[in-house]
Amino acid sequence: RDLKINICKRVIGSFFEWDKLDRAAGRKDKTLGTKLHQQTRKSIMKRQPALMAAIRRFNRYCKQLEELYNPAYAIPLPSPLPTKLAELRGDSTLLQDVWVAPSVGEMPRWLEDAAVCDRICALLKCDRCREEQWRLGLEADNMCQWFGAEMCAVELALWQTESRFNDALSATLVDSAPDTPFFLLLQHRREAMQELMQQWPTPLASTVHYATKVSEAILLAESLSGVAPMTELHWLKPVVCSWPLEDLADNEDDNT
Repeated sequence: RDLKINICKRVIGSFFEWDKLDRAAGRKDKTLGTKLHQQTRKSIMKRQPALMAAIRRFNRYCKQLEELYNPAYAIPLPSPLPTKLAELRGDSTLLQDVWVAPSVGEMPRWLEDAAVCDRICALLKCDRCREEQWRLGLEADNMCQWFGAEMCAVELALWQTESRFNDALSATLVDSAPDTPFFLLLQHRREAMQELMQQWPTPLASTVHYATKVSEAILLAESLSGVAPMTELHWLKPVVCSWPLEDLADNEDDNT
């Protein structure tokens, strides 16, 4: 047990040193400099033989315990550790404690059955996936709400600018029309928002969802602007019907 604790301390310290070097090399942390970098690597390599010797001794003890094991002891056997640091980093048995006293009653299944451990891990992973799905859904809803509010603000500003420009145009004061310099900027902003509508759709928020937000934003902007909406007139094409002359003559005779 003491040997396992000693190995854990050494391995965790080695992991921290390697992470520090990796962050410095990847410019995620303050650079160490060539001299300090070499000193750190030398100190890591200097302590590595003792660490590997301790791991091999621990694995030898694990093998001896497996040969002397009696199921009546109700003590879970310690698992051997990998001899490579890359494999040891992802090993879940590194932080497991070594039992030195028999357990009271039956041994828990999650200690003796690896399948139960795998199922527990799978269940926890499913819970984390559901939490992540809920978080992503909430984030997608927030993005849609922001998109709708921003689109409504842009449309409202465009409606107000157009109404003021039309009033100034009717009064022959085009040069002094208020807010006309911002009209082009607002149009560019609306085009940028429309481009976002093509880039942001996800399985949690489809294109139809964003298109609905755009329609709602336009209707809300029209109602808030106070400008009477223009009524569109659709003229119907005249339909010419041909009528036989004999029928027309008969109708005239009947009328007389």
